[in-house]
Amino acid sequence: MITNVSLVNVYCLNQDETRDFYVNNLGFVPNTDATMGDFRWVSINHPNQPELQVTLMQPGPPLDEQFAGQVREQLEKGQMGGLGLRVDDCKKTYEELSAKSADFKLVYESWQKFLADSNLWFRVAENTLDNYRYTMSAQPR
Repeated sequence: MITNVSLVNVYCLNQDETRDFYVNNLGFVPNTDATMGDFRWVSINHPNQPELQVTLMQPGPPLDEQFAGQVREQLEKGQMGGLGLRVDDCKKTYEELSAKSADFKLVYESWQKFLADSNLWFRVAENTLDNYRYTMSAQPR
């Protein structure tokens, strides 16, 4: 019987910078950093969800080179998704992340404007060094 999800992959261009962003800005903790030949396994966890390991994967082995190139291209354009993160207070989290120099690309002033735009989740911050989007789920109030 399946009891939970324990591992998800998030692609990035730079594992160190992405790990540091999650740890220093979003409160995640480092988990694993292991090198196996040409392959590096870097993972993080959120302290409130230690059973879920988020693996920060650079496009490369074990992907074939053609697919790895496509993933890299999408990351460079900022067109790859990330994680949906739940927060207690969206405005407060926005202020906290802004104070840490998170780059917000799109912020909705109200839940109604969010729904009118037909989005199901916010893009809240972009690590401009990696062009990687970090996401936060929106909760109706």
